[in-house]
Amino acid sequence: MHLLTKLRVAARLPTLMRLDREVTARREWSAERMHAFRTERLLATIRFCGEHVPFYRRTWAEHGVLLSQIQSDSDLGVLPFTTKEDLRSHAGELVPDGTARDTLLNIKTSGSTGRMFSLSSTFDGLLLERAFFHRYWRHWGKSYMRDRIAFLTGSVERPRRDVRWEPPRVTRFSPFDLDDGRLLRYARVLRDRRIAFLHTYASLADRLASVVESAPELRAQLSLRGVFLASERPMPGQRRRIEAGLGCPTHAHYGMAETVALFQEFGHGGYSVVPDYAHVEFGPQIDGAGAREIVGTGFNNRAGLLVRYRTGDYAILADDQSSASCWPYGAAVEDVVGRDADMIVTPSGRYVAINHLEWAMDQLTPPFRECQFRQDALDHVTLLAVPDADYAQDRASRFVDAAQARIGDGVTLELRLVDAIPRSGRQKLRIIDSPFGARLREREPLPPCDRQARPTASADGTPV
Repeated sequence: MHLLTKLRVAARLPTLMRLDREVTARREWSAERMHAFRTERLLATIRFCGEHVPFYRRTWAEHGVLLSQIQSDSDLGVLPFTTKEDLRSHAGELVPDGTARDTLLNIKTSGSTGRMFSLSSTFDGLLLERAFFHRYWRHWGKSYMRDRIAFLTGSVERPRRDVRWEPPRVTRFSPFDLDDGRLLRYARVLRDRRIAFLHTYASLADRLASVVESAPELRAQLSLRGVFLASERPMPGQRRRIEAGLGCPTHAHYGMAETVALFQEFGHGGYSVVPDYAHVEFGPQIDGAGAREIVGTGFNNRAGLLVRYRTGDYAILADDQSSASCWPYGAAVEDVVGRDADMIVTPSGRYVAINHLEWAMDQLTPPFRECQFRQDALDHVTLLAVPDADYAQDRASRFVDAAQARIGDGVTLELRLVDAIPRSGRQKLRIIDSPFGARLREREPLPPCDRQARPTASADGTPV
């Protein structure tokens, strides 16, 4: 971070503290008050977009939408969906009228599907985003103002420095060109700066943990009290390896640069949809996978609001929604199974999501440092695997047989040992890479915009 940017961030600390207080105060709200707040923010966001955002003003007029039609969340069916292609092609039109261009920040999406694109935000939007994570961290006993935190996320482009500091207590590590030597150096920085918690991708935390485990004297000197896993879906076996290697618990969340949905773990099983962050809808259930597409309307990024944005990500709602009555009063989500490209499609048209392979990956502890199921054809999947130090052919064969049984349905699974698994966009590992899964939305699209349409499920998780 440049010095001028650091100074601008420091100057906004009073604003951050005010937003922190406002967001944190909602912890004491009743479920009824929280749901009323979410509805109020949803309707205000739609009115603002219809009046001040050129893209929505034009698009909704073309669909014959009148703002007076939207009186509650049950009326959202009259609004067309916003797609990734809309964001890619009309980013400039999503900036509200009268916004000073010199106040805008350029935010890049992760590019995990191979296509990175940008949207606008502001410093205040970023501070509000940070306030939601401060509340989450405090839930797990961590303090942004007292504890030191490190981030191991971001672009794989060559950085000016691979270890950077920014106020008030943040260290940032670059994921560029990672190897065991660089990860070991990062671990020493964690030790020397007495970092209390780490925010990173699950696959990077797994690699870091394996390096730390190889240096027992270093592991004993770490001050880590928690690892927050972002963006990737952590596997149970992977979480156990991270916790054992780094000596602290892990906490996972689901979110995105587009800021239209936030799911966080609050200790009562699975994820909770955070209702004061965005309004979330879930599409129809996909046959074979039990998953529903996540559709969100964000509240916080006033320079890049997205309404009914199709994320291309899929989640499974919990059968038991009783935890939705616990704070933060959002829907109970059993699992986030990834993006549309994170599903294998069988010749019969059945979808195999990551959670279907979880039993094999969890129970049999694959002898791989990391692996990826890459679908080459409808009837063939290659399992790319980087062997670990304890690799054994019999263990690998048992794992392949278990995964093959889970995929089934006329698909051949072939194991191929490799030195490394290529990554695109950023340093996130996709457990499944399937061009056939990426066609999911074209094969089973959400219902078109219709005046009588109703979302399949609301952010409360209840059918409507």
